Amino acid sequence: VTNNTQALLDLGLMSQIYDTGLMKVQSQDIADETGTSVTNGGEIQRNITEIMKSTLNSIGGNVRFIEYNPSYIQNQMVSGYSSFDNKAIPDVVITGGITEFDRGLETRGEGTNADAEVDFRGLPNWLPSKTVGASYGDTSKSGKARITLDFNLKDFQSLAGIPRMSTTNSMDVYKGLKEEEVGITLFGPTFGLKGSIKKVQGRHEAVRVLVQVSMIQMIGKYLALPYWRLMGDDVTPDKTVLDSISETYHRMGREDRVGAAQQWLTLHGYEVNINNRMDSKTVAALQTFD
Repeated sequence: VTNNTQALLDLGLMSQIYDTGLMKVQSQDIADETGTSVTNGGEIQRNITEIMKSTLNSIGGNVRFIEYNPSYIQNQMVSGYSSFDNKAIPDVVITGGITEFDRGLETRGEGTNADAEVDFRGLPNWLPSKTVGASYGDTSKSGKARITLDFNLKDFQSLAGIPRMSTTNSMDVYKGLKEEEVGITLFGPTFGLKGSIKKVQGRHEAVRVLVQVSMIQMIGKYLALPYWRLMGDDVTPDKTVLDSISETYHRMGREDRVGAAQQWLTLHGYEVNINNRMDSKTVAALQTFD
């Protein structure tokens, strides 16, 4: 469960409430395009196609996910279990991948060291030392990395990119190391305590969150839905969606414009009849709204 799990479910519900029609979407293999997943010991995933599948399939509503798996389909056809008769054809295809993983964007370090010694006189000669001392050390380091994912939407039939249907999202992840050391010297023998703690924010979890955010944006853009309302009160409305709604509205005839306004008033909680007529209920609702 992430912060976007409920938002994905709500996006599917939003597609039904706004009656967008069925959207059949397919995803190509999505992988690490930077190559660092092989060289850095697996700090990020080499392939995130399964995350894409679970994200798209969890939306529901009017969004249908169609898997891209040629070898599986071919094997099923050879075995006689299946054919193309009942297969759904996608409307759009999502392409993309992990395009940036910058590890050493920022590194900071700081430390404190303190030592004190006192010599005592008149002590027995059998003591190995006549010194009492204390030392303290404290060091810390922190580093920042950035992960970026890019996605694009293509028309399945023409394989042409759909204008303005793209997303680029980045996330900063941090790691920190803190060490403390305390030492006491009593007439020769030294006793001490040393400890360290290291915390690293999950790179793999960051990639999953970026995929979920990107898919909410991509599906919301394509279906012209106000998806940003699902992602918090401080999210800026998407200009691509607003432009699309405005352009569609101004292409309508007068009656269809009234009907569209009545639908939007209904979605905002006003009780109006969707009859494409500027009746008294609609006028009153418009005056109250603005």
